[in-house]
Amino acid sequence: MRITKKHNLAVDRLQTKLCELLKAMPRVSILSPLVLTILDSPQLNIGISLSVFGRDMHLDVKIDEQHLCSVETDSQMLEDITSAILGKFNELVAPAFYYDNYEIVFRHSFEDQLKILSTTEGTPVCRFCKETEPISTFHDKAHAIPECIGNKNLFTKYECDKCNKMFGIGMENQFGSWSNLERTLFLIKGKKGIPNFEEGKEQIEYIDKTIKIKVADETSVTFDNENSRVELTLTYRTFIPEAVLKTFHKMALSVMPDSEMGNFQHLLPWIRLANQKRPSNIHGSLFSTFHPAPQFQLGNVVLLKRRSPDLSLPYMTFVLSFGKSCYQLVLSSCNERESKEVPLVPFFNCYNEELPLLAKTYILDFSSDTPNNVLRSESSPFYSILK
Repeated sequence: MRITKKHNLAVDRLQTKLCELLKAMPRVSILSPLVLTILDSPQLNIGISLSVFGRDMHLDVKIDEQHLCSVETDSQMLEDITSAILGKFNELVAPAFYYDNYEIVFRHSFEDQLKILSTTEGTPVCRFCKETEPISTFHDKAHAIPECIGNKNLFTKYECDKCNKMFGIGMENQFGSWSNLERTLFLIKGKKGIPNFEEGKEQIEYIDKTIKIKVADETSVTFDNENSRVELTLTYRTFIPEAVLKTFHKMALSVMPDSEMGNFQHLLPWIRLANQKRPSNIHGSLFSTFHPAPQFQLGNVVLLKRRSPDLSLPYMTFVLSFGKSCYQLVLSSCNERESKEVPLVPFFNCYNEELPLLAKTYILDFSSDTPNNVLRSESSPFYSILK
């Protein structure tokens, strides 16, 4: 096999597409034309020289010759290969971005040992309603992260029984409805094991180590044998998007160091009470990265704090991963009065393994307070702007 004009044209188109996406990535650029070399047939290698936050880096991406040549006529293949390369970019860009700009103030894996978070010794005070004993009690187990997504070992001592019950039957119940489909497909064990999913005529069950899917009609399933793909079109259970957004914020506050809580008091009425308008500096969207890894993963929680007040970046970023998805939430302190457009890079290496090639990134809109079964989302380039 030798490099032909067809190969070079495909590489040129690929570089044009990458450069177009990289325009939205400050301080990240391609330094020189992509270099194509031959490996063992039918494998080729694309060499990419990058500047990442002032550092020169090199990236090699292996690709099948047939896939590369098809980008001239197959726009979906172009998108897939671009996503693959952007996924590899993440291995270079994200560590540099977060190391330079953030420090980790909390981190926990659902595989870790039991951890109970508490504040200073003495009479317990509820972090969310500020009540103390004997007005409130603190007998129940308060999960810092909902048990439904696999948290069996991270609890707090600063959530009273009344708030715990209110959150459980309210917004966390909405979170459960929204996450039901993913928890079933990706075998997430909650309080009662792996949940079934049912919405209308659609049903998914995990029986005898097999996922059984029943769909409304045959148009809900598309088989692409040539590319070894199966596409399912399923409907979410009805949920209230803003309640899910509140749940993510409540999780972030649950693992927040006590010394930082003063920066987020403005969130408490909105989180606790119904019919409270979302504060103007709270983003209505989440950033999501889907990892098509072969294994399903237990969850991770990470809370990051901006290193310097001079940086035009979110004050904090909360990261939650479970199953095959990683969700990121921007946290604006009470001193940041207006919600601004902010740069956000997908968090790196949540599962302590190589990021899968075809990771997909999305912006999920949770701003609506109207019950529905449709989650508005848009496919996002690697480096995104949350609005």
